[in-house]
Amino acid sequence: NNNSNSATTQQMKDRGGFPAGNVARDSRYFIAYMRNAARDGEAQEVIERNALISELSPIPLIQIDLYGTVLMFNKAAEEEFGYAREEVHGRNVRMLMPDDIAKHHDQYVANYRKTRVRKVIGSL
Repeated sequence: NNNSNSATTQQMKDRGGFPAGNVARDSRYFIAYMRNAARDGEAQEVIERNALISELSPIPLIQIDLYGTVLMFNKAAEEEFGYAREEVHGRNVRMLMPDDIAKHHDQYVANYRKTRVRKVIGSL
């Protein structure tokens, strides 16, 4: 497929081969990955490892909670979006999105909280 705007979604698996989250990619963005590390008994290890990887990553990374509130915004995200992490932390992630996507984001997040069905915005 030579269409540079085509998006793909794939199921990710953890070390044990169990479903762990979904990743959606297109030619411009890394969209989403979700995993319940607490269920796997690895929460503290995962938190520490992710914090280090996130801060050192040259890729913009943003972590949100189940309500869309920004919990983590790394240095690369500061450079990419032009906001200091202090300006974004604690605010709704939709502030970083184009209006046509942002206007739907809260509903997608609410649907996820209710159903636990992961859906990338704009997907069927």
